[in-house]
Amino acid sequence: MDKISTTKKGDNFEKKVFDLFSELLDCGDFYLNSKTSKIFQKKGYYSEARKKEIIVDISIESYIGDATHYSALTIIECKSYSKSVPVDDIEEFSSKLNQIGEHNTKGIVVSHSSYQESAFNIAVSKKIGLVRINEHQSFDWVNHRKDKNSKSIETDKAKELLCSTTIQENNFIGFWNRNGFNTISQMFLYLEIIDKFNNNSKFIQLPFLSKDAIEKSINSLPTTITYDRGKLDFDILCTFLKEHYAVQFDYSAELNDQNILGKIAFKPLKISISKQLEFQSPRWRFTLAHEIGHLILHQEKLTAYLDEYTDNENSILNNLGIATIQNDRLEIQANMFASTLLMPNEYLYRYVRNYFQKENIHKDRLYLDSQPCNIRLTYNLLDELHNHFGVSKEVAKYRLIENGLLLDKQETSLRSIMSR
Repeated sequence: MDKISTTKKGDNFEKKVFDLFSELLDCGDFYLNSKTSKIFQKKGYYSEARKKEIIVDISIESYIGDATHYSALTIIECKSYSKSVPVDDIEEFSSKLNQIGEHNTKGIVVSHSSYQESAFNIAVSKKIGLVRINEHQSFDWVNHRKDKNSKSIETDKAKELLCSTTIQENNFIGFWNRNGFNTISQMFLYLEIIDKFNNNSKFIQLPFLSKDAIEKSINSLPTTITYDRGKLDFDILCTFLKEHYAVQFDYSAELNDQNILGKIAFKPLKISISKQLEFQSPRWRFTLAHEIGHLILHQEKLTAYLDEYTDNENSILNNLGIATIQNDRLEIQANMFASTLLMPNEYLYRYVRNYFQKENIHKDRLYLDSQPCNIRLTYNLLDELHNHFGVSKEVAKYRLIENGLLLDKQETSLRSIMSR
């Protein structure tokens, strides 16, 4: 039973490594025209000594131009041990590499545990890369901070981090040919698996922010002077942001792509809105509120990795909900910020309460179902909210549902069917 559990644990660890490396290599931003790299799991490579193929955990084949055969091969072996990786494993791996093709084949061992000191020494002499990943923290293996791009880890420090039996605080430590690396992107660049690296927001680890935390960040703004009967006055808000964040605004930006609606640049700090958007239209207002959300919620984190961040039609308005992957979390938080900034709870509840009194509605929420009366009441309210707050009906509906003021029974029924 223990053997099966150990095997499954090893398979799961190998899958995690493969998935992350695949995500990095599948992104075309990482390549120049001269080179591409393809990744495989459990692929075989012929050994003349064995007269058969050697099946490896993970392999990366690097191609130059339109070549039909790879110019370099990187073999990755994954170790999921509760103890240190022994020297015998490194020696056996070295033998495999020699049989597959020693002149154009590089090897890396990936482990979440430490390495024996003798294993480290053999790896150095055989030019085998060693990687240690802390599985007890969220995996932040790819991105590197801009201020660490050119920094490497000294051999002695790398050896200490790789061989120490205590749990390391670093999420990633890599070593190959007497060079230490903070991230897998640095290591892949050095190994020439990739020719360049562009930081990508989906690789940035963002903390979870609750609805209350996002509302608190909005309440820290001068909300008492930025609303006119509930409608956000962007002139007042942006004047405040200019003074307190040293941010500039451009409402007629040439963003070179019709799909890009907004952008936040970090050096210098500037928010740009596409000139394609009609000034003060619901989409213009939401896009600006969305970018301000990135400024308030994400500036410190994004600045460490990116020079700028752009939002297109897919990222704005399409993620009004909860997500698990990082890029979705980035956009959902900004969308939640934007929708709450544009329709604060205080003014939303006040408006809905007055509407309920006007329409003699005695329940605490509206019900959107197939009944004509309920359809009329719901869409009349959405029309009024659209006009009063300067938001789209989609945003108004989302805010009603989020605050328990509207129950979309048709949507609820569909969700319950899909979750079965």
